Order: sequence, then structure tokens, then C-alpha cells
Amino acid sequence: MKIISEIEEQVLKEVYPQLSLTEDFDIERYFELRKLGRMSDAIALYNSRLRKKYPDDEMRVQLLSFYRSKDSRFGILLTENLSNLAMKTIEQFKRVIEYITDKTIPLEKNDVFGIIQACESLVSSMSKDRFVAIGQTEKYARLANIIGFRVKEMREAAELIRLYVTDSLSSVRAFRTEQAENKRLERERQKFAPKPVFDFSKINFTKDQKDAILLPSGIQRVEDKVIGYLIKYWHHVFDGVFENLVLMYSRKYKTEHYSIFMTIKTARVRNWQDDEILHSVLSNVVSGYYYSISGDVYLHQNWLKVKQSLLTAPDKTGLSLLPERKRLIVKAPPLLITDTSKRQNPKAAVSSAKTKPASKTSSTKSVASKKDFSTNAEKLSKISMDEKKKSQEKYAQLKREEAQWRKTASKTMSSNAKKYADQQRAFLESQKRGALKKSSSQSELPKPKSLSPKKPSLQKQTQKEQIQKKKLEARNLVKIQREKEEKARKLAVEARLAEKAKDREIKRKAKEKAKQEELRKKNLAKQAQRALQNKQSEKNAEEKKFAKKIQEKKRLATLEKRKRLTASKKSASKRGAPKSPTVKKPNIFIPQKTGYIDTRKTRSIEQMIKRATGKTYVAYKDVFFKSIRHSIRYILEHSSGHKPSMFKSEQNMAENIIYVFLERNYDNPYQNWQESNAKQEVEQLGFKVDNLNIIIKHWVKTKLH
Repeated sequence: MKIISEIEEQVLKEVYPQLSLTEDFDIERYFELRKLGRMSDAIALYNSRLRKKYPDDEMRVQLLSFYRSKDSRFGILLTENLSNLAMKTIEQFKRVIEYITDKTIPLEKNDVFGIIQACESLVSSMSKDRFVAIGQTEKYARLANIIGFRVKEMREAAELIRLYVTDSLSSVRAFRTEQAENKRLERERQKFAPKPVFDFSKINFTKDQKDAILLPSGIQRVEDKVIGYLIKYWHHVFDGVFENLVLMYSRKYKTEHYSIFMTIKTARVRNWQDDEILHSVLSNVVSGYYYSISGDVYLHQNWLKVKQSLLTAPDKTGLSLLPERKRLIVKAPPLLITDTSKRQNPKAAVSSAKTKPASKTSSTKSVASKKDFSTNAEKLSKISMDEKKKSQEKYAQLKREEAQWRKTASKTMSSNAKKYADQQRAFLESQKRGALKKSSSQSELPKPKSLSPKKPSLQKQTQKEQIQKKKLEARNLVKIQREKEEKARKLAVEARLAEKAKDREIKRKAKEKAKQEELRKKNLAKQAQRALQNKQSEKNAEEKKFAKKIQEKKRLATLEKRKRLTASKKSASKRGAPKSPTVKKPNIFIPQKTGYIDTRKTRSIEQMIKRATGKTYVAYKDVFFKSIRHSIRYILEHSSGHKPSMFKSEQNMAENIIYVFLERNYDNPYQNWQESNAKQEVEQLGFKVDNLNIIIKHWVKTKLH
């Protein structure tokens, strides 16, 4: 037999102040609710309180059975359960005290940041309210003193938390005051700091600039405006000067032109679909909600017509002319070697190719306005650096790629040209040397007199044939070189295509993996949901079984009562007239058969229900006892002798008395409510019910009609 020690008793009283060591009020309340028929409340109490207090299922069931049978072993088992509960709570408190003290023991008073971090983590883990943490730490300090576990460390930790929360800790208070002072000084410094001011109202725009930004005044329809802005801004989205111009115009006149420009730019950069482009531009053109079916159809039809011309037409900026890598083809160098004295500087050539010849009329008209505009643009570029940072970075990256490609292309072209020129020069020099050697050898040799006949024509023919052969060999070498270069190009193109195919395959596999992961997560979520549903269904089934068992017990009890009554009736009929029994203690639910009983006035509850409903058969017993309490309560509330009470305890007692009387005398033809002790008890509680027919009629009226 276990005995609860003083330490365990103190811990239980600290945690459960209303807990008794000899009896359990929750168990008593549970059986009272079952007795009153409130099964849902009894099950809720059982699951919320008794399961947590007594987690061992076998011990809990045994404890309840001992209490119900009023066994003397109930107290022994209760003390054993309470001692186990005390041991578990002590272990939990030790873990919490270790967690708190392990964070506060290594702290030093000079380490301000360490103190703040430790205290903040402890306060946030205990409660959202900072001042609740003080009470929690003091509670654990008391428990540590009771248990005798890290008493000094826990007391110091509670004091540290109290000082930190109430701002009484000197180091933390000094640190916070220093931070507040620094913030104040920073705010004052920002007040007196010079602010960059730019007056947009002083900017002057020329007519050409306004025409480039604005739509013609004749366009009035909303859908036509959307198409017009797309046509006007489509080829200027990567032009930084035009973007600054639109920004300054929209800032000066407070219009939506810059937002329209930025939506078109993002649409081109991110390759939006047609619906996304049109709806985003439409939302900037129109303020508020706007939609029409005919307008939407008109907008899509015209955009499909205009889109082809926009995509096929070249862009007006240098950025869009940047060739893609897949379209790059390095041409072979020319066969002729030109004179290098008249070559142009490559940088000057690139700049001359990019710059367009400006018209004389536009340059002569607005020289002063351009100077003002350039100064204003420089000021505005400093202010709007954050807004254009992304576009500039992308433009710079594309420029770098273009320059790198041009370097590599020029290097390959120059190297190929040099190689071919060197080969040609070597070939020509070898030809010249051979011809010079032959001519010198022929001039130095003495001509024999005997060989008088000369054949210059044959020698010349052989020389010409040799020269033609060498030329053919040189041409064949050039053809072979070109074929090699073409093969190299084809191999490079095939390598690029293979790399792209690999990238596509990798992306496809990544997408498939992502889809499989999503499906796996969905399946796991479904499985978890099914498991929860199964658990809930099991709980509901257990509760239904428990309720069915109780109903079965009630039904068996009623059957036993009926059997007893029928047996008593048979014995009485055999003996003759019923004799009045001598009862020592009168039962308040059975009428006293003293004197003469009029059988016409006294009848069973079943016969009273038949008479009230007009039915000759009985089929209302279950329905009657399920819903009769409402009618009893209604009659008691409207009775003449009712005394109002705050908690309605008398009414509940009277209701139970009438309900039990109806249940016990349902088949009793000799019941007499007027002379029963139950009526006297109800009248003593302050209620007056002269006849049960009132209750039965009210029940018939409310439940059956």
C-alpha cells in the first residue's frame, strides 16, 4: 500500500487546491449525471477530467467500480493514484526548473545582450503577457523550495525575470536608455539633414516629346486607348531616356503613363500571355471597375491583328537588336587581302552604325529646351535610381554579353584570316623562289654547241601546267579548310542543341519530381485526415455502445418490475381481494392503498396516455419518457405555489420526483397521485400539481400535434 508523503501532498495542494485525499468529487459528479440521465455531460466530464487525472485505463475503471459498489478498497486505490500523479507532476516541475536555470546560470551581469536574449526567450515561452511570467517563475521557485531541487538557482532566476520585466535591472535599463537616446539623436539628425528636392513643375516638354508620350485626342474608346498605348510603348520599353521622359511627365501632371509603361515593360520581360497584358494595361487606363463583353471581344480581335506587326517589326533601341546566340554564324574571311591603311577604327564603326542621322529641323528647333531637359534628367536619374535599378542591371548584363560575343567573333575571324593569308603568302613565296632558282640555273649553265635546236614552247607549257596544278592544290586546300570550318560550325550547333535538349530534360524531370512531391504530400494529408476520421468514428462508436448498455440496463430493470407486478397481480387474484399491506416506511412513489379506491378515477399512466391521445394501443413509452421532462418543467414553472429561486434546485428535485413517479407507476392501475407521498414532497418544495393529466395533456399538445 502506497502512502502519500508530505512533499507529494504539498505539491498536489499547490497544483490542485480543491483536491481531496480521501474522496474525489469529479467521480461523484460523474455518477450523479448518469443517474439524472445526462449522459453527454457525464461523458464530457469523463473525457476532460477523469482521463487526465487517472491516465491508466485499468486503474481508472477499477476505481470507478469500487466507488459504485462502495468497496473499502476505493480509498487505497485512490491514494495510490494520487501518489502516482504527484510523482509525475514533480518530474514535470523538475524538467521546467532545469530548463529555466540552465539558461540563467551561465549569465554574467556585464553581458547585456546575453541577459536580454535569455530573458526574452523565457518570457515568450511562458506567456504572451510579460507580467504573467513573473507569477510563473515565482510559482516554480516555491515548488523548487518544496521539492528541494535547485532552490537557490531558481530563486535567482525568478528575481532576474522580475527585474527584467519591470525594467529594474540596471544594465538592461542603461542599455535601453542608450538605445532610446541614439534613436532620438538620429531623428533630430534626419530633421536637420538636407533633403533632395526636385521640382517637377519646372520641367518643360516639347511638342515632339508630348506626341511621343500621349495618344491622339481623337481616340476616345477605352479599348482603342489600350491598343494605342501598346503600339506606342512596345518598342521603347528598353530605352532609358524615353523611360525617364515618361516618368517626369507622369510626375509633373500626375498621370498613369509611367505605370502603363512599366506594365508593358514587365510584360515583355516576363513574356506574359495576351490576357495578362491586356487586362493589366486596361486596369491602369481605367480607374475603378470596368468590363463589357463586346469591348473584351473587340480588344482581343484588334490585339491579334496588331501583335503580328509589332513582333515582326524591328525595335527602335539598340538592346532589342542584340542577336541571340543560337542565330550567330561566323562567316569565313574573304580570299582577297585588302589594304589595311584605309581601315576604320572598330569602335568608331560600331558607334557610327548605332547612331542615327538626326533631322536638321528637329535639332534647330529646340536647343535650349534640350539643355534644360538634360539637366533635369540628370537630377531625376539620381532620385529614381531605385526604381530603374532592375532594368539598368538587365541592360548592362545584355551589353556585356554582346561585347563578349563580339570579342570572340572578331578574334576567330581575325585568326582565320591571318592563317589563310599566311598560307597564301607562303605558297606565293615558295613559287617565286622556285622560279628564281630555275631561271638562275638556266642562265649559269653553258649552252652546248652540239645542241643547237631550242624548245622554249615546251618549257613554258610545263611551267604553266605546274602553276595551274599548284593553283588547283591551293583551291583544294581552301575548300578543305572551308569544309572543316563548316563541320566545326555544325558540330557547335549540334552541341548547343544537345545542351538545350539536356536542359529541357532536366527541367521536365524537375517538374515531374515536383508533381510527385505534391501528390505525395496530398496523399499524406488525406491519410492523416482519414486517420483522424477513423479515430473520431471509433470514439463515437464507443460512446454509442456505452449509451446502448445503459439503455439496455434500464430496459431490463423495467422488465423485471413488470414481471414483479404481474406476479403480484396473479397472487392477488388467486387469494381474492387485495389486502392492504403493512409498510413500516412508506414509499413516496407508490400510492398508499388505505380505504376505498375508486377504479374509475385511478388508472395507470398508460391508460391516461391512451385516453389523452385517443389511441387503443401503446406505442409512446420511449417517446413519452424522452420528452416528458419538458412538460413537467413547464407545469412546475406555472404552478400557483411556485417560489422563485436563483439556482432552481427545488424545481430540479420536484421534476425528478414526478419523473420517477411516472416511470414506476406506468403500468400500475392502482396509482393515486392525490394521496401519494410524492405529491406531498412536491408541495413541501413549493409547487402545486393537483393532477397528472395536466402534464400528459401538455405533452400530447406539444409533441404529438
